[in-house]
Amino acid sequence: MFSKLTKERETSGTVEMPEVVPAPSPSAACSSSVPVERTAVGAGSLMHGELEVKGDLHIDGEISGRLHVQGRLIVGRTGIIHSEGVECSVGEISGSFEGALTATELLTIHAGGHVTGDISVKDIVIEKGGRFDGRCQYFSPKSQTELAVSQTLEKVRNP
Repeated sequence: MFSKLTKERETSGTVEMPEVVPAPSPSAACSSSVPVERTAVGAGSLMHGELEVKGDLHIDGEISGRLHVQGRLIVGRTGIIHSEGVECSVGEISGSFEGALTATELLTIHAGGHVTGDISVKDIVIEKGGRFDGRCQYFSPKSQTELAVSQTLEKVRNP
């Protein structure tokens, strides 16, 4: 079967090549070529306690407790967080957040999102229809370095 096709190609003088489709560049999909793990808490779910996530965390349910998210914290429209402390690199709030929140890169409160409490951010965006009730502290480059050092020390002490 295969030898017949090879002989026909050789005798005709033309070689059929499969269509080549270039792969998308890594920067088009995301800034890192390493896939990001995503953890989800679905609508109707209820969690209490402490949660540490190495990638992204998407919440459509309800969480009470402490959260440490190395990637994005995404609170969907049905998501609710009651927390003593949340740390993330990027926060996107479309639901309800109550407590203390640290976003080392960016916090976005989308239309319909509501944040109540004290936040520490490098940068913040509040879309029309988004609400923020509380105090906001902006990181200076020095305080970001201090935060990174304290987080690293905490991880070394409590692996």
